[in-house]
Amino acid sequence: MAGERGRLRRREGDVVSIPLGDGMRGYARVLAGQTLVAFYDLAQREDEDVDVDQIAQAEEAFRICVDDMPFRGRWTRVGSIPLTDAERDAVQRFFKQDPLTGELTIYWERPATGEWGEMPATLADIAGLECAAVWSAEHAEERLLDHLAGRPSRWVDDLKPRPNNPAEGDQIG
Repeated sequence: MAGERGRLRRREGDVVSIPLGDGMRGYARVLAGQTLVAFYDLAQREDEDVDVDQIAQAEEAFRICVDDMPFRGRWTRVGSIPLTDAERDAVQRFFKQDPLTGELTIYWERPATGEWGEMPATLADIAGLECAAVWSAEHAEERLLDHLAGRPSRWVDDLKPRPNNPAEGDQIG
């Protein structure tokens, strides 16, 4: 299936092909709210046929919010996998850290209803959550490459929470 070139209107369920260099491509899928994107633990040569069913069965590597730029011609739409009711109704949770006070919060949103909020958090509360950030195409692509190569991402490391009060044991491992 040939991809759609040019400006895309990002839609829930869209599956996109992501150029990774060296003749390889990765894949991602637009989730509820249209800014949240799931990236898959799957890479193929650019000359291989795209099988959306194979992408749908691939393990999810990570989910992050991505800006609009890659959807304007950098990433190519290769198909669609409709969201399940559970995916559409899911509450998305991210952590935030105030740059001045170091205070941690959990930002949550339910795209299906437009509800959102923020609540105080500890390091234990945010374990496993992504930082509330909007990623550029270049940084998202580099993170996917790092994941596929099995190496740490410098962008993830940069977004890790920093100790707020070391005397209270808020150490980051």
